[in-house]
Amino acid sequence: MSTSTDPDLPPERRKQTHALPLESQGATKKSSEVFLCPVAQTDIPHLAQMYMKAYRGMEEYGEATTDQALLYLQGLQRHCSHSFFKAVIHGNTAGFIVCDPDWYEPGQKKVLEIHELVVDPDHQGYGLGGLFMRFARAMGRKHGRTAVSLWAGEGNHRAISWYTLKHGFEPGRRDGIWIHFQSSIQPMGWQ
Repeated sequence: MSTSTDPDLPPERRKQTHALPLESQGATKKSSEVFLCPVAQTDIPHLAQMYMKAYRGMEEYGEATTDQALLYLQGLQRHCSHSFFKAVIHGNTAGFIVCDPDWYEPGQKKVLEIHELVVDPDHQGYGLGGLFMRFARAMGRKHGRTAVSLWAGEGNHRAISWYTLKHGFEPGRRDGIWIHFQSSIQPMGWQ
């Protein structure tokens, strides 16, 4: 990993920015380098548009308008400012993840909760979803968590298949149209 040299990032945030070659992670598109950067408030309007684009065809699981998506993401940024990251490829924001390492479900220990994992439809095929998932698990390990969890809409079959078949998530409780999924976080060095 190498740190970004983006002069617009303050020094304390620049240290958290990492460049990762996607080629070594099995990306299907031409080899690129992705930067994971903390999200700034000024990024939120663009991310709200990306969010709406990503939820096209699944509107029942997203916000109704871009303005509502903006308010939702601003709230997440206030609550999870240290765990809200965007992926940048060739200078373009390609997706984002919002995690909460101090989340807990009733009757359980704290887990790393993924509130949002969004990949811009124009940047699918680079392996960003897998990169975000590895990032979330690493953040969970860093905070001493043994599980990662998330909610998915019951009709989002593509995402549910990806979570369960590729990343080992198991369905848990339901709340209306939502299903809660959880997967274990293996300790470092586990094979």
